[in-house]
Amino acid sequence: MPTVPAQVPEQPIRIPIPSELRAEPLVLRPWSRDHAAALHGALLDNVEHLRPWMAWAADEPRQIEERVALIDGWVEAMESGRELQCSLWLGERLAGSAGLMQRRGPRALVIGYWVDRRLTGRKVATTAAYLLTELAAATEGVERVQIWHDRANLTSRRVPEHLGYRLVRELRSERPGQRCPGEDGVDCVWEMSTIDWVAGRDLRPVPQLGLPRS
Repeated sequence: MPTVPAQVPEQPIRIPIPSELRAEPLVLRPWSRDHAAALHGALLDNVEHLRPWMAWAADEPRQIEERVALIDGWVEAMESGRELQCSLWLGERLAGSAGLMQRRGPRALVIGYWVDRRLTGRKVATTAAYLLTELAAATEGVERVQIWHDRANLTSRRVPEHLGYRLVRELRSERPGQRCPGEDGVDCVWEMSTIDWVAGRDLRPVPQLGLPRS
């Protein structure tokens, strides 16, 4: 009688850590301890902007030592290949944060982001998501990329819409007891297959930032 081959567990995706990703003038750099002061200042300045949508903002303000510990956690996750967490820079100005994470099953990565309150609507998050989708599409084992946001967050919705992601479902939030003040408790799930992204690359230019005049 032939034997049934043993099931081999699916290997987790190992997300590469580039030194930086660029779409001038925006630069994405992996977070490091050198960025702790900039992160601290940006979060203190943006806490009311982020509180309606980010559950972790409910615990703000925090001390700079906690920012260092947070970054240390990101670095450990990046070194293990589980995540990529990047600071967003416009010259010397910290513009926000964006990341690639393994949270939604095998062969899928999720993009998350937040942007400084003075730069919303300027395609900073869209450009960061474009660069991270490019990286995900070039990463072995990745078949799809997702962006999740609450249905009430129309600013966040514009990011996957602009990039051609497809809205695949809406579902009740998995964290009903942690709803943020601006949320209505329904998650919108947008998805892009890496095959479709690569096939449509020539028709999908890098977003152009609409930056205010200095």
